[in-house]
Amino acid sequence: MMSFVRLSREVLVELRTRGYNALRSCNPETNSDPSWVPDSVDKKFVEFSYIKIGRHEFMLIEDALVNYNEMDFKGMVFLDQ
Repeated sequence: MMSFVRLSREVLVELRTRGYNALRSCNPETNSDPSWVPDSVDKKFVEFSYIKIGRHEFMLIEDALVNYNEMDFKGMVFLDQ
């Protein structure tokens, strides 16, 4: 079943164990509650904390877990549960 869940440290850890290394969003930068989709990016991008390619924005999971507090996480993640 697919559903949206609030972005949290627990969700990021679960996604990392499923093999994802990034979250992707197509929301405008001004959106204060973005929607995220789990994704995997090429290893050459992993050294960056945040990537913007065209309309797509990527948040790297490992960087978010190491460098951000729980209160910094915003938005919802589309998950297959």
